[in-house]
Amino acid sequence: MENDLIRQTAHVLLDMLSTQQIEGDAVKERAARTAVLRLNEIGAISLIVDDEAGTRDLDISALLYGSSALTWSLMKLLEQDGNSIDNQIIALRDHMDRNYPSAR
Repeated sequence: MENDLIRQTAHVLLDMLSTQQIEGDAVKERAARTAVLRLNEIGAISLIVDDEAGTRDLDISALLYGSSALTWSLMKLLEQDGNSIDNQIIALRDHMDRNYPSAR
């Protein structure tokens, strides 16, 4: 995976993250749409259509790499403050479960 694509993808994700503190679902939706367009523009997501075979493949590998790189970088920064990566993962899981509960 190309480092520049990973870096650009991480920046788009940071742009989207920065809008989460703004009130209003419309702003967040607009940011998400803009992010998807930008991710497509830089090649972080792509749809490959094979009309002959009747298949469509969505490639999100750069998105996954960018997300992973961003998360790892954040954890390394927090580790400098004395927080172990294992404890950060536990705290992140707890935060996700509390703030984005399952609909089941």
